[in-house]
Amino acid sequence: MSVLATNGRNRLWFGTVDRMQYVPTPNRGADVSATGFEAGGPLLSGGAYQINSFDSAKNFIFEWPPSSSREAAQRMKSYADGSFGRGLIYFVDPLTWNTNILPPRWADPSMAVGDESATLIPGVVPTGTPSTAPVEANLPVKSAVYDLTQTGPTDPTRLDDSNSVFIPIPEGAYLLLGAFYNVVGSGGIYYSPVQVGGAVGTPSVIPPSNPIPTGPLGIVTAAATLQPGQVGVRIWMGRTNNTAGVITANGIVARLSPIENFSAPNDSTHKPWMGGQGNSGCRFIGKPTYMNNTGVNGGQVSYAATFREVGSWVVS
Repeated sequence: MSVLATNGRNRLWFGTVDRMQYVPTPNRGADVSATGFEAGGPLLSGGAYQINSFDSAKNFIFEWPPSSSREAAQRMKSYADGSFGRGLIYFVDPLTWNTNILPPRWADPSMAVGDESATLIPGVVPTGTPSTAPVEANLPVKSAVYDLTQTGPTDPTRLDDSNSVFIPIPEGAYLLLGAFYNVVGSGGIYYSPVQVGGAVGTPSVIPPSNPIPTGPLGIVTAAATLQPGQVGVRIWMGRTNNTAGVITANGIVARLSPIENFSAPNDSTHKPWMGGQGNSGCRFIGKPTYMNNTGVNGGQVSYAATFREVGSWVVS
């Protein structure tokens, strides 16, 4: 039985780097749509124009049923109050476990080509080059070329939302990581463990999946699970020494697998790359609602909360 099944309805991994836990899953039909910049209208010639940003941020509208417990509703309010940490709110939608839980611009590094999205390496604007990945892998058609002669080594102990992305790891799950890229000289795509409270540990490289390995996991080449005192990892791109290099990055994936299924994961249907369906960290929009309903079973309430993704654009 998977970790999702054993947790019943309590299967939304939610919280801050100070306190993460399973909470009740929101009602079906939750709006998790992305928003981006757009402008358009008619031209004097009678034609029209439309401009859209390639990058986007997600908004989440979550509601819980009228049979919810007072404890669950107050726990959500306590997160909004900062009682469990003043940092960003992170959560992993169970429907994205085996797709790609990265934010879009980390899943597809080419989004940053030509400053069309925020760069993944501060101070370096990547150029674009056609992908060398086989068509059946469904990877982006363009790769991002990061020339690391323009920047120095990254200090892994000083990673934050400006130069990395935090990915929580739910209890009872493996985080499976893969990246289709290549390196000339020094550099790579790394993941560093994050302790409760936010301290970052020693990095490990995600081995390049180029060419793509055979097998049910496709480009996945690394796996991480929670160690005592850890809450997740930070994924980042750069170099750890004084030797410069060039990274050509095409696509990155992060998936979750219940630990008990990891020895033979049934992931063959998700072998091709998928765009990022995760988020880079959110903040509450206002405070959660809280409505008393009945005194049955010790008291039943309904509550709702809305969130805006801000992590990739937070000013430290």
